[in-house]
Amino acid sequence: MEQVEAKMMEEFTHTGQGDIRLDLWAKAAVVGLVLAAPAAAIGLTAKINPIDTVDMDDWDAEVGLHVILPATLWYIISSSGMGGLAYYFGKDMLQESNASIKECVRSNMSTTGVVLALVLSVVIGMLQNDLPFEVENRRAAMWYRVLLVLSIEACIKGILMSCFFLVYME
Repeated sequence: MEQVEAKMMEEFTHTGQGDIRLDLWAKAAVVGLVLAAPAAAIGLTAKINPIDTVDMDDWDAEVGLHVILPATLWYIISSSGMGGLAYYFGKDMLQESNASIKECVRSNMSTTGVVLALVLSVVIGMLQNDLPFEVENRRAAMWYRVLLVLSIEACIKGILMSCFFLVYME
């Protein structure tokens, strides 16, 4: 009986992975605030400085200044900042797995590809819908569409990456 308990204690040693780490909570709070800043800025400036265009298809300097330029900057910053996260998540997943690396990558990429394909179908459906607030709040409608286009791009990149990994692993 003691040998069984000793063996179980060897198998289930505390790794510290589930511990509460305040430094990670602080980092997550800062990243969350940074990522929420564009949405907060849009909401705060929507009533102060509305975009006035007569034609709904009119793309002028005001649209570029209020939507396209900030969205491009946000995309560059978020892409460069989030690019390294996949490496760290993948590395941690492989360290905690008991199966072979090939099997882990195959399972992870299959799941990721399926989830991204489902998210892509939802996002494309959202992009095709008419917005009820487009006339009253042009800036929010344009930001909504820009963020949907960026999410479509991210989903397509992720699906292609999953397919390439799966083809390479086979």
